[in-house]
Amino acid sequence: MVGRGLVGSMLVLLGGWVLASLPVGMDLPASLDALRASPASEPVALAVVLFGLVLLVLAWVELLHASHVVGDLALVVRAAVAWIAPLVVAPPLFSLDGWAYAAQGALAAAGLSPYEHGPSALGGPLAASVDPRWQDTPAPYGPLPLMYGALLAHVTADPLLLALGHRLAAVAGLLLVAWALPRLGRLTGAFPAPAAAVTLASPLMLAVGVAGLHNDLLMIGLATAGLAVGVERHWVAGAALVGLAAGVKAPAVLVGLGVALLTLPPGAAVLARLRRLVGVGLVVVATLVGLGLLSGLGMGWIPALRVPGTGLTHASPLRLVPTSVRPVVQVLPLVAAAVAAFRTPAGDPVRGLRALAVVLLAGGLLFSALRLWYLLWPVPLLAVVPLPTWGRRLFVALLALLGLLAPFTAVPGGTVLGCVGIPVLAVAGAAVLLGCGRLRRRLLVSRAVVAGPVAARAGRPL
Repeated sequence: MVGRGLVGSMLVLLGGWVLASLPVGMDLPASLDALRASPASEPVALAVVLFGLVLLVLAWVELLHASHVVGDLALVVRAAVAWIAPLVVAPPLFSLDGWAYAAQGALAAAGLSPYEHGPSALGGPLAASVDPRWQDTPAPYGPLPLMYGALLAHVTADPLLLALGHRLAAVAGLLLVAWALPRLGRLTGAFPAPAAAVTLASPLMLAVGVAGLHNDLLMIGLATAGLAVGVERHWVAGAALVGLAAGVKAPAVLVGLGVALLTLPPGAAVLARLRRLVGVGLVVVATLVGLGLLSGLGMGWIPALRVPGTGLTHASPLRLVPTSVRPVVQVLPLVAAAVAAFRTPAGDPVRGLRALAVVLLAGGLLFSALRLWYLLWPVPLLAVVPLPTWGRRLFVALLALLGLLAPFTAVPGGTVLGCVGIPVLAVAGAAVLLGCGRLRRRLLVSRAVVAGPVAARAGRPL
């Protein structure tokens, strides 16, 4: 199981070096240069990457089953480490965002505010590697990743090392999630091994979070840690960590709702809820202001938040909504947050985390520029709350399928490849499930794969 996933991860690494977009003039081995120049290299590399992801999916399904039956958290950790390790040295895969992070950090190191200048102001191969859409746009990220990127740029000017440095930040976020999961699991009664297998080793997390090295992973790690610290220590400490998470990406402010709900006493009245929400909000804002002052970059990223939402992506559900009502639909996550703030029972971890997961999922889905990595936001929360049987099955299946679709989001002609690849993967997946009883039993297992509530352990009905 662990070995099969490791082989899959190695194949993603090998195919990724051919498939990935690299800076012009990057010093590569002659054999790799020749391979990348071959007209046939791209489809072959894509096939290698897809085969590797399929092996990862198969290994992950086995890991989920083993984590439930045996409950061996150490096995899950070993598998996650083995599968992540090859991806750490891969170039940015399935997205060009890693080059944008590197360029924005280099801008800050050069004394140019990434909130006032786009990567094109930097010039050179690194800036040229950034997606053309973002060449002249300000950075829509908080000061924290820019401070980190500037520190990296003072150490090295090598584009690849800069990008790999940001992958280490993503892995650090995953480590924070790994630290927080057992603590949140104790609140909801979730078994630690299945929750860790779902969160740390899923194909979506590996392909999009680690291989794609998105800032979202660091944001999720800090926010999840904030929830755990808020409950175990004090809500102020938890809110400060949520503020740091928002200093990576703005959507993390929604997690402040979770800190408030989890730290209020049961039966808290409306006024007590309001005071706690305001208190959490003030701590988050104070943390963001402090980061702006510490970095010297101020709050210039606030106006830049409009940048990622410029235009609708092909996958955005908003395409199905008439233009006249889209603004109304887009505020639904905020409406859901307001309803959750005053209607979710206080001091109930299961309901609080479930409500927060719904808010984060709505926020990711209804953002105009829907990206696969936005769907990572609620994953740690959904991994530790009890779900109905159909919900568990859907959750697991989506984590596998969306991980398989990651390569189609960045390769040239990705839209065409996606139109062909999605049906092919769906048919192939159905054929494998129908033809492999053992795999079918593991993926569609009727027992609790994701979370086991305290009530179930005590023999009480859910």
